[in-house]
Amino acid sequence: MYLKCTPSVHLVCDWSLPLVYERFHYRAPGSNVVVAARLRGHIDPDRLHCAARCLAQRHPLLLARIESLEDGSAVFRPALGTDFDIQPVDRREPFDWCTRALEAQQAPFDLDTGPLVKFALIHGTEATDLVVICHHTICDGRSLVELLKELIAHLGDSTMFIGPQLSPPQVLQEHFPKAPRARLVERLAIRSINQRWKATGIRFDQSDYLRLHRRYWDSPPNVLVGSFTPGQTRRLVTRCRDEHVTANTALCAAFLSAQHRVQGTWDADHRRLSMAVDLRRYMMREPDPTLGLCASGFTVNTRLRTDESFWRQTRTLHEMIRRCLSSPRTVLAMLSLNRLHPTLIDALQFGMHGSLASPALERLLKTMRFNGVRFGLAVTNLGRVEIPESSGSIDLMGMWFVPPAFPNLEKVLGVVTVHGQLKYTLTYYPTLLPTCVAEGVRSEALAVLRRAVGW
Repeated sequence: MYLKCTPSVHLVCDWSLPLVYERFHYRAPGSNVVVAARLRGHIDPDRLHCAARCLAQRHPLLLARIESLEDGSAVFRPALGTDFDIQPVDRREPFDWCTRALEAQQAPFDLDTGPLVKFALIHGTEATDLVVICHHTICDGRSLVELLKELIAHLGDSTMFIGPQLSPPQVLQEHFPKAPRARLVERLAIRSINQRWKATGIRFDQSDYLRLHRRYWDSPPNVLVGSFTPGQTRRLVTRCRDEHVTANTALCAAFLSAQHRVQGTWDADHRRLSMAVDLRRYMMREPDPTLGLCASGFTVNTRLRTDESFWRQTRTLHEMIRRCLSSPRTVLAMLSLNRLHPTLIDALQFGMHGSLASPALERLLKTMRFNGVRFGLAVTNLGRVEIPESSGSIDLMGMWFVPPAFPNLEKVLGVVTVHGQLKYTLTYYPTLLPTCVAEGVRSEALAVLRRAVGW
């Protein structure tokens, strides 16, 4: 018997939030964030359903839909009358959760009706994999991990207190004390672009999204999964501290070095590193720890010297990343999306995937580096996640994280460290990068770290 929890009609119906910063991911066919937790024992789907329904009272985006308005803007609305569909399956192989997550994403979200999150339960002989697949409009990696922690806690104790409803974060220029003001030439350029775009009258709806979605998943990405042992993780962190760099920088340096050695290229695209950044620490007031998108990205043009030692390369890269993170213009550059007409932001996705041709759009895509492969490596590292090893009757055996991938990213590395063990995923498109090459880069990066750290 599980505690029945029906979200309060008052809480849900009074809630809505403008979709502004999140708009870039609105019509994106592969813009999903995935977390997976391996839990000891058997998890009943009704038990998970109850936990998710209860947490929807606290995190309203769990049961949300997106409504397009006449002026081209959009808002989140409560997805009344909808519910979570949770179907348990049996595990076929150790990392079957990853294959199942990719399969689940091939069924598109109904953005108009919601909800914008899916759950999967994959049962093994001794453990169950809980997989959460969330549309990027309503979450980032950090907020989805926080949700996972609450889900596991509620699965361990279904009578636990559910806190008050939390407001999702809003990412607007006025929320950042050091947000750069757009220069006059930038404002005039964006005004001109918006006027030319509005004159086209192009709008997108769910049917357009579905066509783009089918085209994208005809050639889907693939994901390699791996982890370091607690001893390897500890030695890597210790050596990085001795070298005055972060473990994240060492990972980036290892994969960039491996990329050069395996792929035999050091051109502008492959030198360029894309990194995710949590915007909460840059805001005037950190938002509540709730579901929502509050992350951006920045670019590092690495230009590392391959004739130097690994740790010298890593220290150089560390300084490059530090300078980027200290520049508000670099970290908050994506706020410029808020100044574009919202349907033009939608068009960026269709242009990136080759489904819309427009000279103005092509220029904008090139300026934003969204046309074609522009980054050899993208990295999202959630760092060390504090989560109990046991929550009531539930034991956490492991956790993985898969960030979204886009056609302008050749390889995407997702990293999270739980209970002293670093786990990673490497996402790539076989149409852009053959699997044997991706596996070769991964193997060489691990070899680089093995030699550098002394594993």
